[in-house]
Amino acid sequence: MKILLNWVRKPQDPDLAPVFSALAAHGHRVIYWVGSDLAEKIFPEGAVFHSYRDALEARPAPGIDAFAFQPPSEDLLNKLSRAESIVLTMMNLGFDRACVDKRKDIYYEMVRYWHGVLTTHAPDAVVFPNMPHHIYDYVLYELAKLLHVRTALFDDTRFPGRLLPFTDFDRLTALVQEEMHKSRGKTFSLNELSPDILSYYEPRARRDYRAVPSYITDLKRKRSFHWSFPWAKARAALRDGSAFRKAGPYARWMLRIKGGELARRLYTHVSYPGVPDLRKEYESVASLPDFARDFVYFPLQKQPERSTSPQGGVFVDQILALRTLSAALPKGWIVYTKEHPVQWVHFGIRFSSFRYRGYYDTIARIPNVRVVPHRTSSYELINRARCVSAVTGSAGWEAALRGTPSVIFGTVWYQDCPGVRKAGSVNDCHRAFDAIRSGFSPDRQALTDYLASFDRATFRAFISPSAGKASTVGRDECMQNIGAAIVRLLARS
Repeated sequence: MKILLNWVRKPQDPDLAPVFSALAAHGHRVIYWVGSDLAEKIFPEGAVFHSYRDALEARPAPGIDAFAFQPPSEDLLNKLSRAESIVLTMMNLGFDRACVDKRKDIYYEMVRYWHGVLTTHAPDAVVFPNMPHHIYDYVLYELAKLLHVRTALFDDTRFPGRLLPFTDFDRLTALVQEEMHKSRGKTFSLNELSPDILSYYEPRARRDYRAVPSYITDLKRKRSFHWSFPWAKARAALRDGSAFRKAGPYARWMLRIKGGELARRLYTHVSYPGVPDLRKEYESVASLPDFARDFVYFPLQKQPERSTSPQGGVFVDQILALRTLSAALPKGWIVYTKEHPVQWVHFGIRFSSFRYRGYYDTIARIPNVRVVPHRTSSYELINRARCVSAVTGSAGWEAALRGTPSVIFGTVWYQDCPGVRKAGSVNDCHRAFDAIRSGFSPDRQALTDYLASFDRATFRAFISPSAGKASTVGRDECMQNIGAAIVRLLARS
């Protein structure tokens, strides 16, 4: 097969050589590659190389004249209408200040280019490392599906070093469902699960488990000055008396290396008297939760992020999800919601297209929806809630593990887990709440049986380094397993 490979690596990521070897060994040939010109040293012979930085800006690969491709027709754009809606919101990252018409112009040019590439280079398959979410790759994916070009994709799960392969975003968990169908009527014990699955599950099934998820810690270390500052070294310097001698050189190094970033963050992350910002607006509408009430817990997800765009579909608008829940609530129930713990750490507290002025005020005005302080424990809210809801967030998964029912609105790897119900309307939420009021709760045996199917449908590997941090999978083994999985996906798609 001729392969269009969209695989962007960072310099510290595992090398792609095992993937190229696996493809070549089965007669597959990479003819076009979107990658990082800063990281790659091995290039498939004869392949067109397209820097992902150029792709992000809708610039063509060297040697390809984009104007030789026809602009998209009305018929083509109508067929891609769902994709257009998703892309325009996806552009909140990268094109935050662009107006709608400018965003559309960029989108139309991406459609023009990638439609031209797919029709002129005629790849048999397009391979992605994860859920397409960088605008250009999502356009490429949707066009590939429209033109009946095979696709192979992967999704990191919350199990460290466990990757879910799939060929169709709308059938993300097809392999899990196949394994569940094969095992229908069978029961499994925890001892039959792979050691990595069991070691992850057992502590998190306890309602007293309160460890901060590793991905939250990683994001804070990456984005927060407080978390990234070398406090241990500073304390050691204070103890040995070298603090004053080291402070000057360290300050000069910080200004030289991170001076621009520090200056930017003084604007984006610091609250000033008399200047409205997200934190002030949030705190003005937040109130302490009353745990004696029946409530649904809906934690907001970090945005912009692929977990809501494209995975949330129309519910990338989390206010729409909250309004849907509100309209379906049983009498006397309320919804508690709070901001994601790293939303402001990552993006700052200034207003933007994804957290605009009045965002939290709008949420607080929804009937029976209450904003709680952002430092309120998520685990406490999960444990005390009658139901946990999310677009695709991990709170829905954590709730199911603890025996709390959950309702999700998007497409996510754990959507087939017992106790998780997918909703797209008020009526769907009505049915979920009626079942909960009638005594429904996740069944432990059903959850074990699900984990056994998940175990067989996934494989030992990771895409994001943070997803493999607590895993025992080595870098070389990881890429060899991914190469073999790509071959399997191409054979079945």
